[in-house]
Amino acid sequence: MAKKNSLSDRVRIVYTRSPILLKCAVLVTIVVCIGALTVLRIGIDQYQDGYHALRAQAAQVENENARLRELTAEKDTVDGIAAIAAEKLDMVDGDTVFFDVIVNED
Repeated sequence: MAKKNSLSDRVRIVYTRSPILLKCAVLVTIVVCIGALTVLRIGIDQYQDGYHALRAQAAQVENENARLRELTAEKDTVDGIAAIAAEKLDMVDGDTVFFDVIVNED
């Protein structure tokens, strides 16, 4: 049986030194990529800081909304409305009668 020629028998790889210009181009490409990744990482960090600040502000607004809902629910009753009317508008309930006494100074 005849031995078949394998790829390693037919192909011979010869390693040679690469030109200095190619080495410089590869080095510049690597440095530029590292710089771009650094700038990208800084941008991501700034974005995340802004995101966390907005999340904290949103939580604060949600807490304020919950407090206002509770306050509105308390004031939405008849007694709450009467208290607001008495406090802000100086109104009194219907059972209270005031007499304004006018004195003539003639």
